Amino acid sequence: MILSKRRMRSEARSHIAQFVYGATDGTVTTFAVVAGAVGGGFGANVALILGFANLFADGISMGVSAYLGEESDEEVRKIRNRRRALGRALITFGAFLSVGSITLWAYVWQFFFNGDSQKTFSISLILAILSFLFIGFVKALVTGASRIKSMLETLLLGGVAAGAAYIVGVLLEKAITK
Repeated sequence: MILSKRRMRSEARSHIAQFVYGATDGTVTTFAVVAGAVGGGFGANVALILGFANLFADGISMGVSAYLGEESDEEVRKIRNRRRALGRALITFGAFLSVGSITLWAYVWQFFFNGDSQKTFSISLILAILSFLFIGFVKALVTGASRIKSMLETLLLGGVAAGAAYIVGVLLEKAITK
């Protein structure tokens, strides 16, 4: 069945919240794990293991949570639309995994090619920034909001969370190793 442009845009609008939520949380939490590991003085192997373990566990958790939350809302309203709830869960999960994994690719590269760990973290940081900008761009594209505003807002809010994880990693490393 071929969907009209209007119908496709309407479908995209109905799922943009889940995409933005999943992709932003995936990027923040995955980069936070990487930043916390690097800030704590751990190597690329630890960042990679923890990053992927978090990516899948938290991605599944986010998808299940979206499903159960949507299902709960629908039960309260006496609406039984499990297909819609499942669709939202899959979008949240898919966005979390696909966009959230982007910051780990620098560590995958380092793992296979023995790259410099400080350079790897810098590349991961750049990938996180690009991910946040991409999320803001997609949000603006679907909602019709200002692209620059949406991109910068997503970058700022996601950057605060990711920066906090790095600072916590540095502080914990200092507190634990002394």
